[in-house]
Amino acid sequence: MRCSSQISRGEASATGFASLFYLVPVVTALFAYLLFGERLDAISILGMVICAGGVVLANRGARQA
Repeated sequence: MRCSSQISRGEASATGFASLFYLVPVVTALFAYLLFGERLDAISILGMVICAGGVVLANRGARQA
């Protein structure tokens, strides 16, 4: 796994890696949609986009620091 090897070598920040945990609800909702036919309404999709955008911004800021 790329992320764990980067952490073990000290190339990735803990903040950048921990921010990926905010994607767990997004991935869970997508799997529920794909596997079980759950419905995703507009507010759910908007929340996923906001969450993913926040993770991207947090990881971009961690790389620049």
